[in-house]
Amino acid sequence: MTTLNNIEHLVLKIKNTTLNLNFYNDFFTLLGYTQDQKLENYLNYSNGILPIGLYFEQNFKVNNSNTAGLGHIAWKTNDKELFEKLNKLIIQYDLKYETLGEIRKHHNQDFNTISFYCPSGNRLELISES
Repeated sequence: MTTLNNIEHLVLKIKNTTLNLNFYNDFFTLLGYTQDQKLENYLNYSNGILPIGLYFEQNFKVNNSNTAGLGHIAWKTNDKELFEKLNKLIIQYDLKYETLGEIRKHHNQDFNTISFYCPSGNRLELISES
């Protein structure tokens, strides 16, 4: 029987726009990722643990609550300065967000969160346990 240990990588489908490319470069840099591969329709970022690829979709359609697909990606940190920098990035790119602050009794735990949508509509989140 094969045992799986980790997720090998993630891929997000995004619109191929300068706004998206700039946002993800800033966002991944903020989280400590570096770009390590660039193809015509694909970029890959790595932090040495979990590579994340960006695939440029020609006929882009955002998943919503009525479609199957990735709901969101969440990163965990206890770095309060990172939260402040991400909040500034959300304002800089004028991104839609769901939460900016503390959540109580969610998944039976208290934590701080920033939950927002990239320019293509993918939901991203940064959390810190209280």
